[in-house]
Amino acid sequence: MVARPPGGRRIDAGNGGPLGRFSRSAELHHLVWWDKNANRYGFFTCFKDSGSSCKVRGTAKWDGDKFVNDYEEVVHGKTTKFRDTFEDITPNSHRLVFAWVKDDGSTEPVIITKSVRRSTK
Repeated sequence: MVARPPGGRRIDAGNGGPLGRFSRSAELHHLVWWDKNANRYGFFTCFKDSGSSCKVRGTAKWDGDKFVNDYEEVVHGKTTKFRDTFEDITPNSHRLVFAWVKDDGSTEPVIITKSVRRSTK
């Protein structure tokens, strides 16, 4: 889950579940913290698959009630911009929109997931 913590705190967020037409599970973990000196959020991501690793990925910020992380990855030898947008954030759920950022600044959603906190009962 993503929350707006006081400075110096961190946020742990885990996502996992089927990706619909992609027929696989996206198991990942985000660690987000406020970097007071840089005046921005740090964003660290780990994927649970054999082709990915853990790394600092992007610079995150609040955009109204959405938490947005912009970053770049190399795809087919070309640096490509991406954006993760956490929206519809509640204490028990959020939606994550993974999108490509086009050259004109617009975005094209690629994967949209919804994470819901499981009951401990």
